[in-house]
Amino acid sequence: MNMNKIKCFLSGGHRYRDSDTQAYCDDKTKECTITVTCYKCGKKESFAAPYKNFGIPD
Repeated sequence: MNMNKIKCFLSGGHRYRDSDTQAYCDDKTKECTITVTCYKCGKKESFAAPYKNFGIPD
């Protein structure tokens, strides 16, 4: 575990900024992928969800 991750652990977890969020939507699979980056340690997390979860009609 590096020092930055320890900082996140001790200070209450990861924190994300809206400005660091990236989104990619694929019309072929009708899925959006969202990627967020912790501004304290740099850890990246991403998830994918279908359009209907975001209220986008098919």
